[in-house]
Amino acid sequence: MIKKISGKVIHGASLGNTLGFPTANIAYSNSDLPSAVFKVNVVLCEQVFSGMWCYAQWKDIFEVHIFDFDSDIYDQEIDIYLLQEIRKNQKFKTTQELKNQLQKDKQHIQEIQHTILTFGSFDVVHKWHEYYLSESRKYGDILITIIATDTNIERIKWRPPLHNQAERKTAIEELSLADIVMIGSDSNPMKWLEKYTPKIICLGYDQRGKFVEQLPEEFKKLWLQTNIVRVSALKPEKYKSSLIKKRNLS
Repeated sequence: MIKKISGKVIHGASLGNTLGFPTANIAYSNSDLPSAVFKVNVVLCEQVFSGMWCYAQWKDIFEVHIFDFDSDIYDQEIDIYLLQEIRKNQKFKTTQELKNQLQKDKQHIQEIQHTILTFGSFDVVHKWHEYYLSESRKYGDILITIIATDTNIERIKWRPPLHNQAERKTAIEELSLADIVMIGSDSNPMKWLEKYTPKIICLGYDQRGKFVEQLPEEFKKLWLQTNIVRVSALKPEKYKSSLIKKRNLS
């Protein structure tokens, strides 16, 4: 399961600077979390950055090196998403050995691409959909959004969508949040699991039904180590598709 950690950036010993790997540090203590190096995403002011994170239990501190980032962020709040453990911490005889290993860690992490799958009808695109896709981006590197077909919407909801699948695809593409936007399959809605082998599937807070229920079994069939994340609601009394459609129709 992906873990999220939040905290204020504090001053450290600045060892990372001398190694060419400056770090943002936050105080953190968790005996259940291994002392290790992780592939992470760092979220600062709603911007997502890739990085690598080292946790040492004995120091009660997390140290994150943010790739291609050199701004001063002391005293700012950041969110860190631990995406994958890369290796356990180890001792090095020299500073140069440590630096060499960190360079290898960075190269390895940058070669790993975590794919996130998102699904939806997206019949009337509104703030919740933007929030859903923006939050989903935080859990990996490549965001793919699958648009429900007209046929499947009518079969499940007993009525056609207000906008056809091509129009709904265009609306999501215009948000410029997903890297890939595809129209789903009438006959095999699970084919995207095999095609993209996602590390993460992000579901909306109210997404239910047969498709969602069958996901764990499909993971087993395809030998996927896929995590399911539920994105929380955003003012559901205001930003909910069924309510917005009613308001529009009235």
